[in-house]
Amino acid sequence: ATISQIKMLISSLAEGIAAGGAIIVSRLYGAGNIKEAKKNANVLFTMALLIIGFILLVLLPFSTKILEIAQVPDELIEISKGYFSLQLVEQVIIVFNLLFIGLEKPKGNTRIIFIGNIVIMVVKLTLNSIFVYGLHVDNIIYIELASIIAQSTMLAIALYHLFRKKNIFRIEFKLLSLKWSYVKKIILISLPLFLGKFVISFGKVSVNAMCKTYGALTVGALGISNNICGLVSNPGNAIEDAESSVVSQNLGNKNMKRTLKAFYVSSIMIGVWALIGFLCVRVFFQDQIINLFNTKNTSNEFVKMIKDIFYYDCLSIPALAINVVILGLLYGYGQTVLATINNLLRIATRIGVLWYLQTFRPDLGSECAGISMGISNIVIAIFALISLLIFIIRTKRKGYKGMHFKDEEPEMFEVNGILVRKEITKTVYNLNEINENCFGKLEVFTHGFDAPIILIVPGGAYDHISTRESIPVSEKFISFGYNTAILHYSTKGYHYPTQLNEINEAIKICKNVTPDVVLIGFSAGGHLVGLASTDKLKDEITASIYCYPVITLGECTHLGTRNNLLGNLDESYIDLLSIEKRVTSTTPPTFIWTSIDDEAVPYENTLLMIDALKENHVYYESKIFPHARHGSALGDNTAIKDNDTSYVNEEIQIWPNLVNKFIKKAMKKDEKK
Repeated sequence: ATISQIKMLISSLAEGIAAGGAIIVSRLYGAGNIKEAKKNANVLFTMALLIIGFILLVLLPFSTKILEIAQVPDELIEISKGYFSLQLVEQVIIVFNLLFIGLEKPKGNTRIIFIGNIVIMVVKLTLNSIFVYGLHVDNIIYIELASIIAQSTMLAIALYHLFRKKNIFRIEFKLLSLKWSYVKKIILISLPLFLGKFVISFGKVSVNAMCKTYGALTVGALGISNNICGLVSNPGNAIEDAESSVVSQNLGNKNMKRTLKAFYVSSIMIGVWALIGFLCVRVFFQDQIINLFNTKNTSNEFVKMIKDIFYYDCLSIPALAINVVILGLLYGYGQTVLATINNLLRIATRIGVLWYLQTFRPDLGSECAGISMGISNIVIAIFALISLLIFIIRTKRKGYKGMHFKDEEPEMFEVNGILVRKEITKTVYNLNEINENCFGKLEVFTHGFDAPIILIVPGGAYDHISTRESIPVSEKFISFGYNTAILHYSTKGYHYPTQLNEINEAIKICKNVTPDVVLIGFSAGGHLVGLASTDKLKDEITASIYCYPVITLGECTHLGTRNNLLGNLDESYIDLLSIEKRVTSTTPPTFIWTSIDDEAVPYENTLLMIDALKENHVYYESKIFPHARHGSALGDNTAIKDNDTSYVNEEIQIWPNLVNKFIKKAMKKDEKK
């Protein structure tokens, strides 16, 4: 029990740094500043390496001395020093795991954390069962070996994800740094968290040392009582972590109202959990749980000691529930100093009450340990409530970094599983300034997130640009979390190869925004997408999407499209510019859709493209609807033209969702390639 608290004392440094760094990364992630979030993640990793060096080079050589300072009984030091040394080795692994967990929380990727912890539990229990019941070992070192192996399974998961190419917080050796401007921010927010966790662990070590007055069994009974309470309170800590991450993200989004919603939801969740948990461990199943520790090697005195301590210690459950939900809100706002004060007060109260009882009520015996636990946790719950009240009043009056609780919630949309502000930056490029053979323009819409960009190429038979297939489509895919761009290519009076030059320049511009460029073309715009997807920049394209496209310039073409594109060019260009004749095995993954009764562009165009894709073994998906007017775009009210509502078609409104799923598949294929 004593060594466990010493281990927690040591790990508090890594926990504090990981928690503080996660708050900063969450704030940047919520604000859409992915590049800065990634830099901070790499600085965190560098700091973790320093902590590991400290453990291996400073603490490990003096492990025996540390046990002596912690007042571990002399007879136990000899048999436990090897065990403790291995625990320090385990701490090295845990540092990496804590960093990984801290960086996954801002993304909301708690599923992988859950899976990792399940794996740890299964491996640990399996190995312990083998060592204890199979091999009948009598050395505690084997128990620690099981822990090291179990933590190593999480380490393997952590390292895979930390260095994974598609991880937006990917660790890269070239980005490892201890740049002071970054380290300073992390330290300022992490130091109070570290001190708080350190103080708690130090206090527990001190209490264990004081409890030796009642005999070594009291330390064990107190540890068991704490762990029973932990069955209920530890899940509350997980809610606290999630709450602080959500609060921090929404502050990055400048959405204070949503931070309060997160607090209210967390309060309800923790309140219900604490109530049910308290009733289970204190009322319904107390005897059954405590009797788990009643074996042939334990005395009735030890079991009674656990009950006497737990009788008071269980009061910590509702008190800690109040404490963690308030700290979750305050952590998100960066008020980590309050946490340190809170924990200092907890330890001061715990040691003070225990000293008083030992001095003036020695007749209480080991019950004093439970009383000190219960009272100290009630005191910090009261302090947390007072802190919350002061914070709310002060923030209502003065605001927080220019924001106020009364501010209306901004328009939001979901990106990577979190809600972000719908703040789009528009940049317009005059293509003639880039290439003298281009005369169109490109509008680029970005929201700051590292997401693929959708290059939209509207239709219009190379005669005009269809507005229904531009801004509405852009807004639709922005709502999915993509960046977008709209190509206003040259039309009347301009012929091939002007439009191809323009879309190629547009692709180059989009590649500067993000590596993943997806083309979506409508009608004649689909033909232009086909030209680009089979031209010199085809390898730069992640996927191509064709919407009721003109594919061929041959027999079943749309004559207006062909004539406007070719101008005075001779008929030899018909085959050269028919997309189905240009497809090769290196054509990007393709999604194509149309309708059978398209009155302008025969659906045979789509069939020709599908046959060409099949023949060249190109990955594709297709959707042919039975009914839809040509030019239906999204098929909703934005498609209405000249008050003609026949363009509205609920049946085809699913195509953006189908394309969204297809793009994700195409990106995975591109990643493997």
